[in-house]
Amino acid sequence: MATQMNLADHTFREILIERLGDPTEYRIEREDHVKLDLRDMKFRGWKLGEGEDGSGGNGVHEWTRGVVATVYITEGGNLITAIRRWSRLTDERDLAFADSHSDVDYAYEWFMVQLWGAKPEPKEYEDTWSESEDEVRSERRSRAGDDQYRATTVAIKHAWTQACLTHPALAEADIEVIE
Repeated sequence: MATQMNLADHTFREILIERLGDPTEYRIEREDHVKLDLRDMKFRGWKLGEGEDGSGGNGVHEWTRGVVATVYITEGGNLITAIRRWSRLTDERDLAFADSHSDVDYAYEWFMVQLWGAKPEPKEYEDTWSESEDEVRSERRSRAGDDQYRATTVAIKHAWTQACLTHPALAEADIEVIE
């Protein structure tokens, strides 16, 4: 179920200005071949969270490949999620994906689609799922490479956690509540 909340509420805006300053104009590059939308995104808002991880080389400043995941919020209250996969290798090109979301659950689901490569199965269909979770993860890793898969996981986790700590309305979106 989508979590609807007024992310553009006046109180939240004041908190964001206090924590992050005035809204900034952003232009986010994207090449989304799934939605067939190659247009860049432009909006005014705040960066709520960002995570980066990579692989290769001898450390953070020498990575040969990496992933940057970012969460923004627009002045109008839409969440923007973005992922940029970069490479310093001459035979590989950078890829950038971004989308806007009117609610928190869809924003989180978008990140999971970027990680898994397909929309995750709803929990109510778990019994009909023929592959184990480990097989699905293994197959996804083999397509992206273990290092890129791990880097994407770490970058998304850091960006999402930071965003949830920054915006009060997202505070409970950082955990899954089980009753």
